[in-house]
Parts: sequence; C-alpha cells; structure tokens
Amino acid sequence: GQLGIGNIATEAEPTQLLSIDNVTAISAGNESAAMLRSDGKIWFMGANGNGQGGLGYSSNEVWTPTPVKDLSDVVAVSAGYDHTLALGFDKQVYATGDNRHGQLGTEAGSTNAYASSKNLFDILLISAGNKYSGALATNGQMRVFGYNAKGQLGVGDTNSIVTPKDNQLMGIVKKDVEANDEIAGISLGNEYTVAYTRNGNVYGFGDYSLGAEVERNETNSSVPVLIGERTQLITTYEMVIRVGDSEVLKTYPCDKFNLITDYSSAGDISFESKNNEIATVTQIGNNGEIEANGVGVTHIVVHKGQPTDPDYVSSVCVVRVINDNALTAPMIAAGNEHVIALRADQSVWAWGLNRSGQLGDGGTIPSYEPIRITAL
Repeated sequence: GQLGIGNIATEAEPTQLLSIDNVTAISAGNESAAMLRSDGKIWFMGANGNGQGGLGYSSNEVWTPTPVKDLSDVVAVSAGYDHTLALGFDKQVYATGDNRHGQLGTEAGSTNAYASSKNLFDILLISAGNKYSGALATNGQMRVFGYNAKGQLGVGDTNSIVTPKDNQLMGIVKKDVEANDEIAGISLGNEYTVAYTRNGNVYGFGDYSLGAEVERNETNSSVPVLIGERTQLITTYEMVIRVGDSEVLKTYPCDKFNLITDYSSAGDISFESKNNEIATVTQIGNNGEIEANGVGVTHIVVHKGQPTDPDYVSSVCVVRVINDNALTAPMIAAGNEHVIALRADQSVWAWGLNRSGQLGDGGTIPSYEPIRITAL
C-alpha cells in the first residue's frame, strides 16, 4: 500500500493521489512513504508493522494516505527501512518505528508514535537509512546513530550507536579541502552514506561501490572518503620490455568528481627513471614513454605534485628489460628454506629443503644445487 492508491496492485505509470493536496515534501522508505503538507503535518502510507507510520498503532499495511495526529510544525520528514524521522520547526528530531539498533536515537524501545530523539537539538537536515539515522546540526557536525555493521555511520569503527554522536565527516572535510567548506547535504542508503559540501565535493562511507579499484576509496570504509579522488596514478605496476623497444606507461586521469566544478586538469604529473642505463622515460602528455636501453631492472616513479605538498602522491612501476632472444624476464624468490628461480628461457629452477615438496620435483628430498622443475 505504499503508493497510497487504496490497494496493493503494482502501478507501472504515475497515478495522482486525489486524497491529499498541498504536499511540499515526499520521502519513500522500504514499502512505505511519508508526505509533508504545507501545514506542517505528516501523512503516511504503506507498511506499518513496526510503527514506522507514527500513527499511534502498528498494522501490516496502510493503503491510503493517513495523517499523523500527534505531531505538528514539521519542516522535514525522512522514511527509512522500518523507522521514520521528522524534523520540527523547533530544530528537534522526532522518531518512530523500530529501535532495535538504536536508529530512533531514543533510550526507549520501538514505538508506534513519534518521540523526541536524545542529543538532537539545533538540527538542520535529517536522513533515515536502513536501521540507522543521520542528522546535520547547525554547528556543521553530522550526528549519527543506529546500525553500523559496514561502517555506514562514519565514526571509524563498526559498532552500532544508540545515543546520537558526531561522526568524523566534518573533521575530514576541513582537512581535505578549503577551511571554509561546510557539509551541505546528507543521504543515507541501505548500508552506505553519502554527503556533499557547499563547494561540491562528495564523500562516502559504509558499504558502497565506486566503480573503480582505487587505493583510497575502498568499499566498507568506516571513515568518510572523498569520492572520485585517485591516489593510484598508473594503470600497471610492472612492465617487461626488450632492449631497443619502448612501451607507454599510462596514468589514470586525475580528475576529481565535483557537483559544481569540472576538474579536468591532470595535475602536476612527472616521471623519473631510477636507472637511465637500463631504461629512460620521456613524458608525453600525461603518460610516460619508456625506452629500454640495457638488460636489468629499474623503477619508474610517477609523481603527482611535489613531495612537500599536502596532497602529494606517487606510484612506482617496476621495469624489467630483457635481451631480444629472451622469452621472459628472469627473477628469483626466496622462501623460508628454499629458493625458486625463473630463467630467461622460461624454465623454473629450485633448491633448498623439500620436506613438504616445496621444490616441486615430485619428491621430498632436499637439493643443495639448482634443479629444473620439469612439471612447469
């Protein structure tokens, strides 16, 4: 009944609700919806099994928009999974519904009527998610409470919170960008949270996906991270080049996602070879062309900015230069009590202890000189 049309049939096209007018805000939850009228009253429809409608009773379904009688002078409403938040003209937060994870911000248990949340005064914005809640205070802090298994509260851990507390968002905003930037909006989802600032920067925390594997922006982050800012500069970390040949080391675009400004510049990118006798690098745009000069191994360091800059980052690509007749780049690795070697002809050799068959020769007898592993 979350559509409020008097039945539970699915509608594939928008249908006008004739039973309510003067609606100024709508919030859709999990099989429920809350609407705010211009007179400051909340109307509710949909699932109400946990009292999330704030109607004073719990019922499985409310098929038509129904007014909340015991709350007035409301300026904002947010429907979550099984609870609902309301922001009063007095800048206090009121909550109703399930409270098993502390998502109501009250010391009491679950309720079917709106009750005042604790420690939530001077609030500007509210958002209800899946068993957790958030509110933006007039002092710029984001206060959070409720379920936190994926770090969606942004407090630096995964412990659920019953009493609303400030998370780490504002401190990170002040550290990452201009000192005059402030949090402008918040939105809570299933197990992830996003927020944006007045300057257009977007932050995320919890179990969210950014569409690309980057070092800083990982999923399940319990600390707010800046969305779209890369610290991984290069597309590959190891290259094999024959003497006399060249390869291009590509860098990722250094764009930063922003809601207002288009950051299209690549930033101050530079390339450095640690051994020019083995390979040299020439910068071409935002990429580096590596020329192989002699057999051996060197490192190409890619810098973004200067080491003294607060936002300086760097990445290193290992370049192995081989002879023209070599089939692969030779390398060697030592284990606890044995050694494995890869020759340029692609053959694998080993020596050392062999009690667990670590030499790969089919037996367990140690070898005190290199033996070829014929199975590879």
